[in-house]
Amino acid sequence: MTTLPLPLVPADGVLVPKGVLVRVPRAVAPPVPRRRSRLREIVSGAVERRQERSDAEFVAWFDARQAVDLKVRWRSTVEACNFGRASHNSITGVTRVGMPHVVHAEAPRFDRDGYLIITLPSGLLVSDLEEEREALASGLGVHSVSFVRSGADHVRVDLRRADPLERTVSFPLPAPAGHLAFGLNEAGVVVSRPLDALTHMIMQGSNGSGKSTGAYGLLGQLAGSPYVDVCGIDPTSLLLAPWGDHPRGWRVCGTEDAAARYGAVLADLVADMDARIRTLPPRCDKLPITPETPLRLIVLEEAGAIARLSGYSTSKPSAVQRLLSRLHGEARKASCRVWTLVQRAESGSISTFDRDQAVTRISYAANDVATLRMLHDVGPEHVTELTASPAGTAFMEAPGLPLCRIRSPFLDYATYCDVVSGSIPRPVAA
Repeated sequence: MTTLPLPLVPADGVLVPKGVLVRVPRAVAPPVPRRRSRLREIVSGAVERRQERSDAEFVAWFDARQAVDLKVRWRSTVEACNFGRASHNSITGVTRVGMPHVVHAEAPRFDRDGYLIITLPSGLLVSDLEEEREALASGLGVHSVSFVRSGADHVRVDLRRADPLERTVSFPLPAPAGHLAFGLNEAGVVVSRPLDALTHMIMQGSNGSGKSTGAYGLLGQLAGSPYVDVCGIDPTSLLLAPWGDHPRGWRVCGTEDAAARYGAVLADLVADMDARIRTLPPRCDKLPITPETPLRLIVLEEAGAIARLSGYSTSKPSAVQRLLSRLHGEARKASCRVWTLVQRAESGSISTFDRDQAVTRISYAANDVATLRMLHDVGPEHVTELTASPAGTAFMEAPGLPLCRIRSPFLDYATYCDVVSGSIPRPVAA
């Protein structure tokens, strides 16, 4: 059988067998974009604006509804706290009068905290509200409340959805130039003080409370500053050891021959204080802080150990005690400050006179209210609040700064050593 070849025919320039269907692609022109008509743009924009307006109206309606509910909860809560007094009326029956009423309310939302503006009736004090702040926070359904006087008869009540100090505070904190940052308060504001406004300070806290990391954060800011000269006594050889030897031998670390060495450095510091006071400019009662006359910061790490090693006695003061009392009483005129770090600010570690001169006071977690009351006027509820807070949280008060809760920036010891040595950038405070 013989197979005859099929005749070939041209198809798009190619010869193919006759009778075979071949799909030849055609050249397709690119689609021409259709122009959006002006009318369609106007209609689409109107729809989008209406949707945005509807969302805004819903948010406004929701906020207003939440504010009404918040006012109702406030009234029921203050009634439960027995604010005001009962009044008998033949028509309305028994009602309560003299209660703090809400004049404006902003309810908390997922992206913000809320607040209330209330009237303060005659006879009611802000301290009365402070005593019931836990009950008020529970009744309002928030984590905590705080009160700020606003005018003669109004109070702002800040409502916080969560504890703002639960998160770790990074080092360094942003602070104005020439300021020393102590920490972050409950309102999220950095608590800082100018160098020339620093006072004698006492810092107390039990082991593991965050006192050491708080001290690292404070001294780390001063490393490399020409306006501050850090000196003092450190029996642990940890806090001041990274600073190295002082040019004049005014940093003493360790416990060897403690009484003699501690007394010698304090005697030199007292002599320097006297010399500074003698050089005060005319018509000036304190020495200006300059690179030539820097702030002399005398750090007493573990003051309890210093007291025991130097023969502390409440009946017969030792030489170290007498020198410390002179520094606390007179050093401010010479731009010298004493910072005392102690586990418990009791009379066996620091004298009553020295403790009273330290008007900047910071207390980390304590086991009982008696410890906190050595530095602050607080109650048992403050002990619970502080012990329930994470490490690094403390109560602080200073001239012009009422008692507040802060969290100091976290700085581990290795990083502290690097900051002081200058191997990493220093956040100089001045």
